[in-house]
Amino acid sequence: MVNADDVSPSSPDESALDRRLSLPDQIVVPKSELQSFPSPGTQRALKAETGRDYMAMVGPDADSADRTQTQIWTFLRRSIRDLRWEECADISMLLVDGDVAGMDPTLLGSSVPSPDSADSGE
Repeated sequence: MVNADDVSPSSPDESALDRRLSLPDQIVVPKSELQSFPSPGTQRALKAETGRDYMAMVGPDADSADRTQTQIWTFLRRSIRDLRWEECADISMLLVDGDVAGMDPTLLGSSVPSPDSADSGE
């Protein structure tokens, strides 16, 4: 007989799927943030996750996919403390100039200017 208290509501595979579905498809990162180093604690957590230190993951000799994934992981780890490095493999990153908080979201879609007004010609 199985004790109902000992049965978890979902299998580990289902909870991993739920977790992946809750992560964003894309993050928006100001270019200025890529110039700052993460905290020593974050760097140690990255090494625990990957077995490699921060500079090995993002430095000039790093694989470009590892570099991008590390930047995504570092950015998201601020709000998701138990984030796993491999969970960031399918998240894309959009780099923008300036502060994201003050950014007009309509500017992200296209850089093509709107046509002149038919009434004013401006």
